[in-house]
Amino acid sequence: MLLENKRILIMGIRNKWSIAWGAAEEASKNGAELVFTYQGEENKEKIEKLLEELPRI
Repeated sequence: MLLENKRILIMGIRNKWSIAWGAAEEASKNGAELVFTYQGEENKEKIEKLLEELPRI
């Protein structure tokens, strides 16, 4: 896998149509370990729910 043993920081996910989400999906598919940031506690649950949809390889 192209990104195996790599850790990538993803910032700016707002929903599943954001560019950051597309980058997270592809990085996950290619074996990267992902670290996420979000802005404001009100977004925490929304982002956690969204992250459950990421492919696990």
